[in-house]
Amino acid sequence: MMDKKILIEEVIKMLKPAITKVLNQIPIEYREDFKQDLYLKIIKKVMDEDINKLPGLFEIVN
Repeated sequence: MMDKKILIEEVIKMLKPAITKVLNQIPIEYREDFKQDLYLKIIKKVMDEDINKLPGLFEIVN
C-alpha cells in the first residue's frame, strides 16, 4: 500500500496544471488563500478516502 504522504504529493503533482488554471482565474489578492484552502481540501480527501475512490478536482472544490 502506498504511503499517504507520497500519495498526497502525487495527487497534487497530477492536479497541478488544473490548479494553476483555476488559480489564474482568481483575483491575485485571494489567490494564495484559495490555493492553501484547495491544497487542504485535497489533503483531507486523500486522508479520508479509499485510494481507489479519489475524487477529481471539481469534486474536491465543491
